[in-house]
Amino acid sequence: MSKKLLVAALIPFAALAQDPSIINNEKVTVVTANRVEQAISDVLAPITVITRDDIELSMAKSVPEILRMVPGIDIGQNGGRGSKASVFMRGSESDHVLVLIDGVRLPSSITSGVDFSKIPVSQIETIEIIRGPRGAIYGSEAIGGVINIITRGQQGASIKQISAGIGSDKYYEVDLFLSTDLTDKLHVNFGLGYDDAEGYNSKPITGLNDGDKHGSENRNVLLGADYQLSSQLNAFIHTRYSQSTSEYDSSYTTRFQKEQWLETTSVMTGVKYRRDNYFGSLTYSFGENKSYQYEAGDDYKDANSTLFTKQHNVSFINSFALSDSLLLNAGLDWRDDQVEDDGAKVEGVASRYNTGFFTTAVYELSSVTMDGSIRYDDNEAFGGNTTWGLATGWAFVENYSVIASVGTSFKAPSMYDLYAENGSTVGNLDLKPETGESVEIGVKGFTAAIDWKIIAYRNKVENLIDSICLVQGTPYCQTYQSVNTDGESTLQGIELEMNTTTGIVEHQAVLEYLDPKDAKGETLLRRAKYKVKWQGIVQLGDVDLSLRYLYQGERDDYVDNFVKTVAGYSLWDISAAYLVTEAFKVSARIDNLFDKEYATAQGYPAPERGYYINATYEF
Repeated sequence: MSKKLLVAALIPFAALAQDPSIINNEKVTVVTANRVEQAISDVLAPITVITRDDIELSMAKSVPEILRMVPGIDIGQNGGRGSKASVFMRGSESDHVLVLIDGVRLPSSITSGVDFSKIPVSQIETIEIIRGPRGAIYGSEAIGGVINIITRGQQGASIKQISAGIGSDKYYEVDLFLSTDLTDKLHVNFGLGYDDAEGYNSKPITGLNDGDKHGSENRNVLLGADYQLSSQLNAFIHTRYSQSTSEYDSSYTTRFQKEQWLETTSVMTGVKYRRDNYFGSLTYSFGENKSYQYEAGDDYKDANSTLFTKQHNVSFINSFALSDSLLLNAGLDWRDDQVEDDGAKVEGVASRYNTGFFTTAVYELSSVTMDGSIRYDDNEAFGGNTTWGLATGWAFVENYSVIASVGTSFKAPSMYDLYAENGSTVGNLDLKPETGESVEIGVKGFTAAIDWKIIAYRNKVENLIDSICLVQGTPYCQTYQSVNTDGESTLQGIELEMNTTTGIVEHQAVLEYLDPKDAKGETLLRRAKYKVKWQGIVQLGDVDLSLRYLYQGERDDYVDNFVKTVAGYSLWDISAAYLVTEAFKVSARIDNLFDKEYATAQGYPAPERGYYINATYEF
């Protein structure tokens, strides 16, 4: 590490997007692993970085489309674009993955899950994915891993871009993004985005909803400013707003078509200071979600069900480069969650606060790197919780290293679990946090022009929260309650990553084995035991080509109200980008190239073969 640890630690939280061709270079920095800038080569945790160039080449239209090729990730989506999507990392529950935007956790839904389909791709610059527990860094929810979505526009960058596209299911989009230095001290960002799709019948029931289509419409705005107060101090404010409307059917039997109107607002402001061997940041953020559900064709203001969530965050982070080999970080987080409902889930307003203190240390001695962290959280609902993590990497010979880590994590009960009072569900104030203990070991190297890494992991999760029938009706349960289950779930697996070049083709391949079992020894739903992911990229002058293959093995899921094993599937996608001039680019994509019939969530068929074309102009 030597002096590159010192240099990386003192870079402010800026310029995270990097050319993917140098992603393994020591100059590339990431911020998610320890909440401070580090060279990616110094990060011991398994990490994947997706750049803006990667996103534009893939022509992905949603975050689930981007993430499905990442090692360790399974996607479950209730239909096509705009429908609710869940992400499972290393077999953990979908609400065991912490999701951040610009390092700040999203206002969680009432069940602590995040709907990835509502995050606008046009605002994304970089996505950093850390696999494995990071509870000692972030606190609650980081049992399976962390996904940090970093928005566009960094100080010093100059981007003036407009793009438009069309595609299958009457899809069209238009985006405008501006990022520039107005003065030598003031940098501003501005973005607008809109997309609309007629969609298709994502939950077909013969004779009940024949001919229905479930579409979506999305609008988003981004506005930000960074001001350099001095050579050592800068202030910033970033705001985001998005509004989405999506169509769905209300129930299995009646199939009345309904709509959801979702508004998301976020404001983040703060200051960053750096001097000599110190870097510090103080950040305040506010996030709010407003969800309205109503009959299709009605006004959202006439909704028969509403749900509002608010979240206030304050973070104070300090980084000290005590020597060329030792980096010490310490921080404080304070968060207040609020939920207001019309009684469909929680009666009235419920709130709780959480205060967390953490410290991390990274030390390098010759060929050995050590990383340790500890955190204490004090939560209004359940009291105190301590998490910790330790990792060691040893470069035992040139180009070959072994890495081992252990750590703990937890997830706080959701507001719904604690405070539900709606007739069909009652809350349980005696719930304890779900807790995880993880161990993993890996080896990485460079052999015969192949850059490879193999990791084996095991994560044991206790006190899982599940629902039981509290009052039995006829014939169905009348009232449910959340409880902590006995025993422990065991999530274990092996990941093999390989990168190489043959001729003009750059290859990225992932092979995965996953064995996720609950406390009863039963396989967890919607997690494939075997997965294969491959991408080939070719650059031919002004043309970039990308071919992607995804194999998801058989997995268990609900079929006709019973758990059954469903068949696996294979998908091929292809995309291309042609740089017509230095300022004008045309891209095209064919999704599901061989028109495979499949579903990531049974009963919700995925889209058929799709065609997309996009034009981008920089001025």
